[in-house]
This record gives sequence, structure tokens and C-alpha cells, in this order.
Amino acid sequence: MWRKYKKDNFDQRLITKTNKFFFKKCEDFLCASHDIKNQIVQLTNKKAKYHLFKPYYKKKWFQNIKPVDIRKRPFKILFIGRIIDNKGIFDLLKIAHNLQDKNIVFEICGEGNFKYELNEQINKLGLSKVKYLGFLNRFQLLKKIKECHAIIAPTRTGFTEGFNNVIIESILASRPVITSAVCPAMFDVKDAVMEAKPDDIKSYTQAILDLYKNEKLYKTKQRACKKYQAKYYEKKNSWGYMLKRILLKHIKKTR
Repeated sequence: MWRKYKKDNFDQRLITKTNKFFFKKCEDFLCASHDIKNQIVQLTNKKAKYHLFKPYYKKKWFQNIKPVDIRKRPFKILFIGRIIDNKGIFDLLKIAHNLQDKNIVFEICGEGNFKYELNEQINKLGLSKVKYLGFLNRFQLLKKIKECHAIIAPTRTGFTEGFNNVIIESILASRPVITSAVCPAMFDVKDAVMEAKPDDIKSYTQAILDLYKNEKLYKTKQRACKKYQAKYYEKKNSWGYMLKRILLKHIKKTR
């Protein structure tokens, strides 16, 4: 789909026109977010039958992760994702640079084309409180989530973000999220999110500072995570369940 905050280039406009042609021939659409749903509705002149699904998780993966004590130091911020520019990793270094005088540690998990450049920049800027951990398996990742206070998803406006499951995984672990409207998942769990302005280093820095300094605010965001969790443990909300239901509907029509 297209980016919300950037003008489309020629290639994207061509893809959109092609999508519009094919989408008019489709009866049902499985959509990961309201952003995608809204674009589908626009491309099909409001004739789309859309079905919003949610990522599905097994409760046992998160049930042993307890809410972290806000007073525990250092205050740990975790990034999980691809190590590419448009996921905001270099913005994250600028944010960390702004917060060097605070007892805040940033841990970065993931693989990508910019991992060597990331390490170079960490060393060049002398960011001793930023740790690049590389790829972690699920169990290692859950351990890091357990240790952190919050998760950050600073995706840039140049990236077409369909949802961003990391935001939901943070909520399931009762960890507030720092992100912007570039990530559509934010709107599903908004009360548990510290919203920053897209591509705005100062706004992200302030959002982290607010969580770091304000125990009442942190606990409010932490409690808000709880009210969103149940729907992501429901199989009936998953992509697979909804796809099966749609296919069965069409099979019945052909009989």
C-alpha cells in the first residue's frame, strides 16, 4: 500500500493503479490494520468487504513476564526490528545521544543491511549506553523484553508500515510503547502508547523522558496494556481463522 506521509513516486503510483484494477475484482479483503482497510475502501470506491484481523499469540509466551518496577535502574528501552534506516535506527542513536546524561540504556535487537554502519555510528558517537545485540531467537527476545521498561518503534515516514507486531508484543508483556502514527498498530492500543511526532527526534526524546521521570504516567500506561491483551489471545481474531471462514462461505456458494 502507499505511505501516509509522503508523496508517491512513479513506481508507487503504477503499483496503486494496478492494485485498483485487480482489487475491483475481489470480493473479500483481509486487512491487518485500519490504515490498510481505509486504502482498500478508497481503491474499491467503498465497495470492499473487509475483515480486520489481529496477530494471534499463545498466552504462555507472555504469562511469565511480570510488570517491571518503574524505579528499577537503569531504565531500559528496547528496539526490535530490521536494522534499516527507515525503521528509525539512526534516529534512535540521536535520541540516545540526547539522553546520555540520564540513567537510560538502549538495546537494539535485529538483523539488516545497516548493522555494520549502526555499530560504527555507536562507536563514533561514543554511545556507551547503546548496545547492539544482533539477531535473537524467541526465547532470548522474551528475556530482553522481560528486562526492559519500554519498547520503541521509531519507524520513519519513508516506510510503508502495514501494522508492526512488535507494538502488540510490547503490550502483551505490559511494557508501554514509544512510537508514532506511522505505525498503524498504535491506534489499536493507543492508551498504552507514548505518541511522538513522526520523524521528530525531540518529540521521541521528550516521550522517553516523560516515562522515565513520571512514575504515575508510567504506571498508567502500564495498566492500560492489560485492557488490550485478551483480544490477541483469541484465535477467532486471527488471519488464519478469518481466511477459513471466508473460504467456507465461498465454497457454500458454489454448491
